[in-house]
Amino acid sequence: MDDSKFHARLPSIHLYTLTYFSNSFILSSQSQNKKYCQKMLKNERSKFSIPAGITYLNCGYMSPLLKNVEKAGIEGMKRKRNPAFISPSDFYRETELLRREFAKLIRASDPKQIVVIPSVSYGIANVVNNLRVNSTHNMIVASEQFPSNYYPWHRLSQEKGIRLQAIAAPQSREQRGKRWNERILSAIDKKHQTGVAGKCALG
Repeated sequence: MDDSKFHARLPSIHLYTLTYFSNSFILSSQSQNKKYCQKMLKNERSKFSIPAGITYLNCGYMSPLLKNVEKAGIEGMKRKRNPAFISPSDFYRETELLRREFAKLIRASDPKQIVVIPSVSYGIANVVNNLRVNSTHNMIVASEQFPSNYYPWHRLSQEKGIRLQAIAAPQSREQRGKRWNERILSAIDKKHQTGVAGKCALG
């Protein structure tokens, strides 16, 4: 897809990214350069404890922990054995490091645009409550979203009289992701204020 055509179709749309990372959802509002995600992923099985012969894809239900995340979690529990040695700054030091590293990953210019939250519903509620929209705007979502990434937008559309359009996936599996993306882009016009894509379609 031509980047220039993609951005030309998004006149004033707020783009948000929800990423599940180490038991937290990270919400970013930075327009991103798509080149970093065009490379083929390599096999990272060795970084997980998933047994050989099992391919786990159901991350919508629960994502597996990386081995280094598991190690960090155990270290965190050990630190809580002696809370007298945990200072207020400890609550922010590692979080700020995480924000900086994630900003580098998605090529965001400012780590302050990254927030770490305990669930999708909290993050989406904050986004919805801070959007300046009215009845002249439209919104689109990919169909069959996880409820936490649909109902807040539905409520906003009801409150503001905004047209909310759910873009359904093609029935055919052939080039399904490509054609679904094309459907989403085709639905965008100058009245669209938000576009929500909380899933990844392949193929």
